[in-house]
Amino acid sequence: TEEAFKAFDQGVLTGAEVVLHDEEGKEVKDEEGNVVTVKELQPEETLNLAEGFAMIAKASGIEVDLEATISPEIVALGAPDWAEPYLEAVAEVTSSEEVVAAFKEAGSASAPMTRDIFADVAMEVFEGVTGEELDVPVSIVDHYEDFSDMTAEQQLDFAQAHAIGMITGAEGGTLANFDGEANRAEAAKMLSALNESLEAFALTGEVEIHEPAL
Repeated sequence: TEEAFKAFDQGVLTGAEVVLHDEEGKEVKDEEGNVVTVKELQPEETLNLAEGFAMIAKASGIEVDLEATISPEIVALGAPDWAEPYLEAVAEVTSSEEVVAAFKEAGSASAPMTRDIFADVAMEVFEGVTGEELDVPVSIVDHYEDFSDMTAEQQLDFAQAHAIGMITGAEGGTLANFDGEANRAEAAKMLSALNESLEAFALTGEVEIHEPAL
């Protein structure tokens, strides 16, 4: 999608690492015999938890210190070394409990990031950056057919994410698909809305609320 390629160009969507092959299908190796890898967008690929946290951190513009000392709580999560500074940055604007809770729900850094976890983490970061807690009624997402299947917390997550245009529904807008896995293209679209909302807030000090499209 256009949003995914834009995010890839901006470095928000970093791409998946794949092995490079030659015209005969053989793995390309460097002079030392190591397999050569490249980054590919792969918009339909499922987003994992570590990638999701990194993308949310980049899209929100929070400061990420790649040389930062990682707290014991983050180290204990067992995430890849490259992901730890992003997890630490998110923890600093939200809380380490928020990051740990997401990992407990997903299971591991390599586990798929669901739309619910994505919405929850993104909105916690949004509130941490702006200092504003979005006070929106969950009724703005009660038009989703699976609304009653969500917990009260999930309903609030989706109401807040919907309010800033991050989530507009799946299956033609009829389902929240809250426990569905987010692919890289969907994530790019959601991150674009998050970034635009934060930029607008920085300029106006206000949050534009989106009404449900019925």
